[in-house]
Amino acid sequence: SSYLTLDGVEQSWRTTWEPPWAYSDISVIYHEMGHGFGMPHSSGDYGYVYDNVWDVMSADRYNCDDAHIDPVYGCLGQNTIAFHHDLVEWLAPEQIYSADVGSHILTLEQIDQPATDDYLMAKIPVEGSSNHFFTAEVRRRVGYDAKVPGDAVIIHEVDFDWGAHVVDSDWNEDTSDEGAMWRVGETFVDDTGEISITVDAATPTGFEISIENNSEPPTDPYEPNDIWQDATPIAYGA
Repeated sequence: SSYLTLDGVEQSWRTTWEPPWAYSDISVIYHEMGHGFGMPHSSGDYGYVYDNVWDVMSADRYNCDDAHIDPVYGCLGQNTIAFHHDLVEWLAPEQIYSADVGSHILTLEQIDQPATDDYLMAKIPVEGSSNHFFTAEVRRRVGYDAKVPGDAVIIHEVDFDWGAHVVDSDWNEDTSDEGAMWRVGETFVDDTGEISITVDAATPTGFEISIENNSEPPTDPYEPNDIWQDATPIAYGA
């Protein structure tokens, strides 16, 4: 932050500090401005930081081929993930579907250039937690997302103790291949078997999905999982 007077308002303003090389690729500016807005990094599930190709707050310079290079501003960034949209209140409450315990059927719309009023994010709490959950979103190659690997449902596991990790089913350390893209007929099942997400059908600009959430909240309020209820987000670096 930096304490400044801007437009007559004197306060501490969110500020990013850019090295000279950052201006050769505007995706870097997107990434650092995202931190200024309060967005952390996301990642794959491999202990790295900049490996989630679905998020400008991770692999912002992914797929910088000729089609995604501006002659003046360099590499163009992709969109950020639905969790970050929610975190900084860019999504209205009616755009988020909360899949609590039970069975759910819904339609998700692409998060970039949405063409319908369908949901932009599904949020699936783990054992009723507000700080540990899965998200599902639709990413299609339009707008800022023109450079993402494909059109699919993308799933993240979010835990406020360690951030948002894209679910990559083949565990090959490559978040750009089919392992991270959930297509029609495919089902994700979490490690406990209590949560599943099935992609049922495609729409012109999204996907219909089914969710099963059988992760009941602990009956004992002092169960270890309840530490998430009091967790605070990690402060992430650049």
